[in-house]
Amino acid sequence: MAQENIAPARFGLPILDAAFGGGIPRGSVILVEDEIGVESDLITLNFLTEGLRGGETGWVMSTEHPFKYYADNLRSLGVNADILLETERMVYIDAFSNPYGYSDMRSQFKNVVNNLIQPRAISEAIRRAMLHTQTQKIQCRGVVDSLSAVLLASETLRPALSFVQNRIASNKKDGTVTLMSLHRDIHQEHDVRALEHLVDGVLRVTVGDDAFSTVKIIKLRGSYTFSKKPMAMTVSAGQLSIMEYQ
Repeated sequence: MAQENIAPARFGLPILDAAFGGGIPRGSVILVEDEIGVESDLITLNFLTEGLRGGETGWVMSTEHPFKYYADNLRSLGVNADILLETERMVYIDAFSNPYGYSDMRSQFKNVVNNLIQPRAISEAIRRAMLHTQTQKIQCRGVVDSLSAVLLASETLRPALSFVQNRIASNKKDGTVTLMSLHRDIHQEHDVRALEHLVDGVLRVTVGDDAFSTVKIIKLRGSYTFSKKPMAMTVSAGQLSIMEYQ
């Protein structure tokens, strides 16, 4: 079945899904850009949770947080990550414990990345972690949290571009949707623009006033309907709300 005939991947946040024209097209890689002071992780975790509730398999490759961070946040969204991990409905790829291979620290997880400057190693870790979904033909969605660590670990932009390009090719082949977070304000503008050009879409979250942050779709490749109208984002007690901008 062609990807365009498969239901898009939704966030479970009605205003945001409507802005994407119903959800993210299958096979897409979307860059979720934020800046210091914005809790954009809840956007990607809502996206992951929506897929898990719908019977999809979800994966998280983390360069920034231990597994407990995701387990605690997913629990507040009504998802038991520990049980899903045991049944392989959710896969955790640990690129946090020893991301540069400098120490003897060993991860408790079987899916590990020990060298963030090797895009082939990162892509291979994701491929191995998701092999069980290929034989069962299960729809998948993934989160890379974050691409910033890959950029900062490397002396050039090339490793990050190579990893993103590989992910794009893989997604197009198997229909996976991947969200990659990026801390926009800590990188050079040229590098950010290069990544924005490569990916299928860009969702930018910026600091607003004391009441809310601003969410805006900057790009969505293809002939898909989407809105560039800014939205308002609020977080209260670990719960995320996306509203129309007043």
